Amino acid sequence: MTCLQVDGRMFMAQCQVSLNVPMWREVAPGCLSSELQQPPLNTPLVDAQI
Repeated sequence: MTCLQVDGRMFMAQCQVSLNVPMWREVAPGCLSSELQQPPLNTPLVDAQI
C-alpha cells in the first residue's frame, strides 16, 4: 500500500491484479501521516476510478 496523489487528490492505494494487469486500487480516502519527509508519488497515468 502507498499514498498516491492524482489530480490534486491524495488517497491510500493498494497494488492489485485484474485480468492479469497490475493496477493501483483506492482503498481509503486521504493518506496516513508519517514523520518521514517523503513527497507523494506523482502518478498522472493512474485512473482512480478503476
